[in-house]
Amino acid sequence: MNKGLKLAALGAALIFLALVGLTVFIKRAYPPAKLRALINVQAQKRLHREVRIGSVGVGLLQGLEISDFALSEQPSFKAGTFLSGRSISVKPSLLPLLKGNVVVNSVSLETPTFTVIRFSDGSYNFSALAGAPRKADSAPKTHPGSGGGFSLLVNRLAIRGGTIAFKDRSTADVNLTVQDLDLTVDGFSLLSPFTVKAAGRLSGRVKGKTLTADLSLKGRMSLARSGGAVLAAAKGTLFTGTIDHPNYLGHNFQVAWDLTNVGSDMNRCGGTGEISAADGKIRDLPLVSQLNALMHKNAAEIAYKRMAGHFKIVRGTLATDDFLIDGGPVTVLTKGTVSLVTLVADLRAVLKLPARSVGGALGNWTTAGDGRPTLEATIKGPLTDPTVNVETGQIAKKAGQNLLKNGLKKYLGGGSPAAGGSSSQNSPAQKALQKLFKR
Repeated sequence: MNKGLKLAALGAALIFLALVGLTVFIKRAYPPAKLRALINVQAQKRLHREVRIGSVGVGLLQGLEISDFALSEQPSFKAGTFLSGRSISVKPSLLPLLKGNVVVNSVSLETPTFTVIRFSDGSYNFSALAGAPRKADSAPKTHPGSGGGFSLLVNRLAIRGGTIAFKDRSTADVNLTVQDLDLTVDGFSLLSPFTVKAAGRLSGRVKGKTLTADLSLKGRMSLARSGGAVLAAAKGTLFTGTIDHPNYLGHNFQVAWDLTNVGSDMNRCGGTGEISAADGKIRDLPLVSQLNALMHKNAAEIAYKRMAGHFKIVRGTLATDDFLIDGGPVTVLTKGTVSLVTLVADLRAVLKLPARSVGGALGNWTTAGDGRPTLEATIKGPLTDPTVNVETGQIAKKAGQNLLKNGLKKYLGGGSPAAGGSSSQNSPAQKALQKLFKR
């Protein structure tokens, strides 16, 4: 063996012995009882929360391993449990530690349960962990320094078989649970972008109505603080195989987005996105009932074959020019805006109904060149119960033209029509249409 190889072998042996010696030192310096006490002290000092731990071990290569762990809400378990799980493993990256940098190679959690609470002021029970102080009247008081946050890099964060329970104490009334959660976060940092992949089952209630869905998400996020608030920039896609809600049943639902300033104050949000879905049903909504009434159907739902559209968000207001619901027999193309803060809509819709679905004179007046009755309507107010008004002006104009064409001027009040063939705003035809479409 030449001299170079001997030196390399000697160096490797010395490094191995040093690692073994350091591992023995760590295990002796930090026995389980001492580790539990140290973790509790740090949790109280940095998080102002209590910790419960089953077994705990530490090693140079294995890192920190904890079983049967739980982290309380602020300030103790009397306020509830924020996080619990079967096991957690934290493996630091050794070389950055030698340079004084905190870099974690991996963090893995098995069957954890997170409880996320949104308070009445829009803050969350984890806000202090990310550096955003809560208002004093919305949650238990925090201790000085709890808003300092952390600066660290986690190369990979993995969750397997997790549960996230979202409890809403705000007026939004959104209470949801994600189960069977598998989550992978690569390059997590509070200072730079990181990637996220997740899948799970969603269930719960929104405004008292049951919602279920299968979720699959992938994207890229970054976090920042502005004026004390935690904001996120996000780009990604959310896919659900099936969504089941009292007002909506859909398959292969997908949303793609590229957003900035996402936080508790949606007035600051901006960005772009698109939405698509395969077959489904829209049900038990005022607009649905009105459309079915026009087609002489006593039904509370409309089936569709495809849903698609693009949107742009500026300061919390979503705008679209091409939101399409294609039901085959019924097609709805919508343009306008919706506030993401108040969910108040200002929309205009073009409704195409099945051929010959509207009979009589009204059918003649509303049928377009493609043989389908076509109406325009405005949709204004809260999306939960909007005011829907069918525009009657163009229908009245066509009605007047048809009546004139058939020599029935007397039915328009006995007068001559206005220039261009349009009828008077006070004509019997106009009044009849207004009465017909009055909500």
